[in-house]
Amino acid sequence: FCWPVVWSEPLLLLPKTMSRSPSPSTSPSATTRLLSLSTGMRDAVVFAGLQSSGIERFYSAADAFALVSEFETFGMVVLEAMAARLPVLISDQMGVGELVRDGEQGFVVACAASGERIGERVVAMLEPDAQRRMGLAGRTVAERQSWQRVADAVRQAYEAQLQATSRGAL
Repeated sequence: FCWPVVWSEPLLLLPKTMSRSPSPSTSPSATTRLLSLSTGMRDAVVFAGLQSSGIERFYSAADAFALVSEFETFGMVVLEAMAARLPVLISDQMGVGELVRDGEQGFVVACAASGERIGERVVAMLEPDAQRRMGLAGRTVAERQSWQRVADAVRQAYEAQLQATSRGAL
């Protein structure tokens, strides 16, 4: 699940599944919808659907962000949440984990963590001082990940490789 966590109002935003041909009986979206109904959370869950623009309004409505996946190569949404000054909760199986230090920009939990452990971390990062501190630390990290900085780093790596090649260092 990927969701902004909103503390002031009980709201859980879940994206629409993006599979090409989801089966109504097995898609994560259908499962999540049934779970929201069976747990009495129907009024607390908004299925926002696939969003191609205006996602900043979801981030600005949130107090925190959680993406506890079994596997993500990077998780750009986590970086977006950090740029929006949200503390983040991620699993230890995510590539973006190299940018999130447990207790600094948010929390990193084991992929197999219990719901209770995840809930404890969400409550901890919603404490006002922690929320502010982690949100600012996340923003600082996100600012260092601008496309210009990434492009500059790639350019520098290529230039170093070209220099090494021209000197016969390879």
